[in-house]
Amino acid sequence: MKQTLPQNLLDNEDYPQLEFILLDYNSKDGMEAWVKQEMASFIASGRLTYFRTEAPAFFNRSHSRNLAFNLCSGALLCNVDADNFTGKGFAAYLNAEFCSDPGILVNSHFLHEYLPYKDAFGRFGAWRNDFHEAGGYDEAMASYGYEDIDFYERLVLLGRKEVKIDNFSFLRSIAHDDAERISQEFFHNNLEKLYLAYGNGFTKTLFLFKDKTFETGTLTAQDEYYEGLFTIQGGAWQKGAWEITPEELRLRFRNGKEMVLGTTNQGLVYLLKDESTRLSFFHISNEVVIEEVKQKYSLVTNVSRMKKNMEAQKARVNPEGYGRGMVYRNFTREKTEVKEPLKGVSVPDMNRNL
Repeated sequence: MKQTLPQNLLDNEDYPQLEFILLDYNSKDGMEAWVKQEMASFIASGRLTYFRTEAPAFFNRSHSRNLAFNLCSGALLCNVDADNFTGKGFAAYLNAEFCSDPGILVNSHFLHEYLPYKDAFGRFGAWRNDFHEAGGYDEAMASYGYEDIDFYERLVLLGRKEVKIDNFSFLRSIAHDDAERISQEFFHNNLEKLYLAYGNGFTKTLFLFKDKTFETGTLTAQDEYYEGLFTIQGGAWQKGAWEITPEELRLRFRNGKEMVLGTTNQGLVYLLKDESTRLSFFHISNEVVIEEVKQKYSLVTNVSRMKKNMEAQKARVNPEGYGRGMVYRNFTREKTEVKEPLKGVSVPDMNRNL
């Protein structure tokens, strides 16, 4: 952000009706002090507004973006990830596209030739009203991967046409690997034990977390649209709390059901109801495998949710609300509770700049 934010502010000086909303999602890396010292002139001018929330213990990709967009007031919204450079004149480019055709959303290509620019795949422009009509990003997708594609597809369900960014100067970013992307997420930091069970055409997973919660699900292979990823039967993990003794592991699901597994030297055994079929969960301790699972977990979780949304033709998500939280504005210690989007600008006359 130290590299991208100052440059992005300068590269869009030609567009005066623009606000930069920067959300500090309980960062521990000194962001607040740096912004206060280095970005003071932009904050004083009103060009940049800094918000901080101190509630999240871990990074939540969808909630953080929804909270940031709930703090916006402009007619057009655009996501620019912290590692992205907008390129010179990007805001003016977006304005021209939406003035030319108001029935669109603007985003990046996902084609193979654009893979060198994959770190800009999360870039989009959309009407503020459309963003909130879709319910924002699906907060069932807390981690990395497919949360942006799901959002774009739901805007298409609302009748919007995708316009792709073809100018590579708008898609530059600071490259980093997937391990860094997920380093601040709950799963990556809290997985205590991993178990896998294999059956005829399926794989069953069991994740035990340090806070004594668990997730489990049955995985099935999907078509090429999902890049060869497995998806979760039912579209989501089953969750609950766990406790273990030398003899057994007891899983208490959120729906009130229980599952008891016997412990063995290699892992766990679950005896099905007819007491004739044994399902063996093997404890996975290989660090290479565990790291691969950590990197695939969020993709599998999110693509399963996206598949469920698309099969249901679900344009709007988060029926209980989204992007809620307590924030501080521009270094004040006075909290503001965000329950809904700020009162914003209705879709304006298309014959003038936005």
